[in-house]
Amino acid sequence: MACAPSRAWPLPRQTFVGWAPKGPKTKAVRIFNFSDYERVYGEIQPTSYLGYSVKQYFENGGSDAYVLRLTDSTAVGKVSAGSIDL
Repeated sequence: MACAPSRAWPLPRQTFVGWAPKGPKTKAVRIFNFSDYERVYGEIQPTSYLGYSVKQYFENGGSDAYVLRLTDSTAVGKVSAGSIDL
């Protein structure tokens, strides 16, 4: 059984981590809509899920999120909370 998304409760704030072509490298940026994402991190890239994920989050009722850009796709397993600013 499929359920339609409900707007009764706001989605919790999310943090997205992934590769983007531009933007800060060691600081997570709080964004409030997909236009903010595009301004800071650039257009959706077909080689990265980051832009698609952020876009879907806002299209499904998300109100704000943090985005952390990785500059190397092999760094995903190497990121630690102590090395970034939220």
